[in-house]
Amino acid sequence: MNALRKYGAMASTLLIGASLAMPALAQPKITGRLHLDAALYDDDKTTLDNGVLVRRARVGINGSFGDGFAYHAEFNFAENDLSAADQWLSYSKLGPGTLKIGHFKVPFGLNEQTSSNSISFIERTMGTEAFVDSRKLGVGYEYFASNYGYQLMAYTRGIGDSNASGDEPIGGAGRFVFNPMTGDRGTVHLGVAVAYQSTDDDNEVRFRSRPEVRAGGTPRLVNTGMISNASSTLKLGLEGGWVTGPFWLEGEYMRADVSRKDGFSDVDFSAWHIQSGYVFNGTRPYRGGRFRTVKSNNDRAAWEVAVRYSAIDLNDGVISGGEENNITLGLNVYPSDNVRFMANVIFVDQKDTGDKPTAFALRTQVNF
Repeated sequence: MNALRKYGAMASTLLIGASLAMPALAQPKITGRLHLDAALYDDDKTTLDNGVLVRRARVGINGSFGDGFAYHAEFNFAENDLSAADQWLSYSKLGPGTLKIGHFKVPFGLNEQTSSNSISFIERTMGTEAFVDSRKLGVGYEYFASNYGYQLMAYTRGIGDSNASGDEPIGGAGRFVFNPMTGDRGTVHLGVAVAYQSTDDDNEVRFRSRPEVRAGGTPRLVNTGMISNASSTLKLGLEGGWVTGPFWLEGEYMRADVSRKDGFSDVDFSAWHIQSGYVFNGTRPYRGGRFRTVKSNNDRAAWEVAVRYSAIDLNDGVISGGEENNITLGLNVYPSDNVRFMANVIFVDQKDTGDKPTAFALRTQVNF
């Protein structure tokens, strides 16, 4: 952690200093987001603590220079715990797309690719938390045309996840999206993603997820624990979506296969969700293979109602990680393009233990 803090402070100082001092860096922009959460729980079998949480407190800088070069550096300071978010350099003059090098999101999962400023519920789905690798160090290439696009990435660990005992994991991922319908009837999104990663000297993997709420230090009700003798993981993701006027619909299926060595049986796990919403006095834009932040139709606030059903199964063979289904009801208010208030009610059903708590969560969000 000390090394990460030193790295973060040094990188921030260098980037900000360079942006202010070098005329070649065109119009550097300071960005940020603050997500403040609170949650109340109706316990069942597991004790869940009411609480508040600074979920995200990020500050970043981005800009461009030269012919086709751009950069972005962002750090999270939530709860006095410094961590690195996006840290990358890109080049847009190599073929039709953009080359990116650094620390950024692995191209897997529609819910994950949608910014935390834009997701319709306070937390992403159980499957996204359990299976998606989020940000990793690597090199990627992406291109989006009017009705299709792709993202490719070769990657290793995330910043701060160094394995001092041996080789670090190596992986590759690809995501392809297609819009078979656009126009007056709305836009249809179809997508498929694959991610493969060798564990190398780690030799173990784990999948787990909270019940789609974090304030109060919510425990994970599904958890495989460390799966030993794992040689690699192969993940598949299928995506679907539809946006027409104020209505939107999204669904995903994810599967993770774990290959094991030394005579141990392979295991596989899965998750899926479907969610939908309706925006009053606004729309939820879609472009570049991602859902975007709700925009008001005028200078009055936009309102959004949303519902989600999500399921995850982490049981297979000798691994009993648990099975859980959640139903979430959401209400979002957008008084301006940079401010949002969110309320979620999450009805949790842990199938193995019969644990059925209910959570009520709130978020106040500002971004710039």
